[in-house]
Amino acid sequence: VSEAIPLFERNARLRGGADGPDHPAVLMGQSILATDYAAVGRVADAVALAEAIAPRAEAALGPDHETTLD
Repeated sequence: VSEAIPLFERNARLRGGADGPDHPAVLMGQSILATDYAAVGRVADAVALAEAIAPRAEAALGPDHETTLD
């Protein structure tokens, strides 16, 4: 997982720039990235990212969507 994180980070930047920060695919990718951060011990990064995307995910996807619930 740790080798893939730079690729996921790059994907999040590129996709966010192309689709906008609240696009469902961008939010899902960021949610996965937060999970990956936690998996490699980058807990502070995981929490910060999860807290940053939570209100955007709820507004864009609704409170019952899987990304919002993560």
